[in-house]
Amino acid sequence: MALARTVAVAVCLGIMGIASALATPVDVAAQNAALSGEVRDGDTPVVAAHLELRDDRGRVLAGSDTDARGRFLLTGLPAGRFTLEVTRLGYGPLRRQVTLLAGQTTSVELELQPAAVTLSGVSVEASRSRDRIRFQEVAGVSARVLDREELKLVPGVAEADPIRAVEVLPGVVSTSDFSAAFNVRGGSADQNLILLDGVPIFSPFHLGGFFSVFNADMVEGAELQSGGFGAQHGGRVSSVLTVETDPGDGTLAVDAGISVLAARAAVAGGLGDARWRLSARRSYFDALLAPFFEFPYHLQDFQGVVDVPVTGRSRLRIVGYTGADILDLSRFDPEEFPLRLKWDWGNDVGGLRWSWSVGSGTVALGLSESRYASDLRFPDFGDTEIRTSVRQGRAALDA
Repeated sequence: MALARTVAVAVCLGIMGIASALATPVDVAAQNAALSGEVRDGDTPVVAAHLELRDDRGRVLAGSDTDARGRFLLTGLPAGRFTLEVTRLGYGPLRRQVTLLAGQTTSVELELQPAAVTLSGVSVEASRSRDRIRFQEVAGVSARVLDREELKLVPGVAEADPIRAVEVLPGVVSTSDFSAAFNVRGGSADQNLILLDGVPIFSPFHLGGFFSVFNADMVEGAELQSGGFGAQHGGRVSSVLTVETDPGDGTLAVDAGISVLAARAAVAGGLGDARWRLSARRSYFDALLAPFFEFPYHLQDFQGVVDVPVTGRSRLRIVGYTGADILDLSRFDPEEFPLRLKWDWGNDVGGLRWSWSVGSGTVALGLSESRYASDLRFPDFGDTEIRTSVRQGRAALDA
């Protein structure tokens, strides 16, 4: 009897559980709400408008985009009061409070108002090239600037040569393939003023004008002014060529090479915020041919630059150059070579420039000295020596 009663209770409980399980989805479905509607701009449906339904805490419960007819449908929503947000590019945002009822679909019609899109400003900054500044601000100046890469791209007869590169500029004519001298706008070669960091080089060529005294590894750029230059360059009616030395970026670097005529090396480095670069160049034919015969000529160059910050707004730059061509026939046998001589000539240059920023401009104080000397001696005539020299010192304040 007891066993029968227990079985009957279990059967009743099972039937009740099954009935509850079958009834639950129907009840939950009856509690779900839905939201439908249409988004328009006047009589035109708004396509791809984005909708988000948020609760009172700002949480997104559902979202959708309008179709090609501007319609949308959100299902499976809880009942209650919510905020519907609508956004579309070119329209102002729209917020609408909606109340959803359990088991019902609430329909709304929404109209968006066109609104201009406000974008943040775009700022573009760029530095003007020296060519552009000259053209825009300095009346009458005809200038062309070549940077280091451009100077090295132009092939030279023996090696990359800054002065040879200038010959490809408009208005510049080479005198010959065997000379680095050039003519500008009809002027002769001796009417060109050639400067190294603002200091004149009286004889800027080696080997009788075959190539220049400038080591391309030391050059940062060159500027050719072929007209309209200032009174400080008085006496020149053709052009002014300014060669600028590169102190490097402060990291240790070595540039070296061997050309047809000479071997060269340049070393750059830094110490703190200071930057420096040193170079040496020498022709090697006298050493290469020494086992076979005496070669009486060689050339040599030494150049250096140091750039040091003095204060946060000022810098000090020191440049120096010394070079020489040496023709020595004094070592030949006097019986085989009747006229023996030793002739050396070259330039010595030193310059100091202290520049500091004042407002939007720069003020610079410069001190420099340049010398060219030639010494011709005849060892067989002890009392015969011919010396020539020219020297120029300069102090200038530029603003």
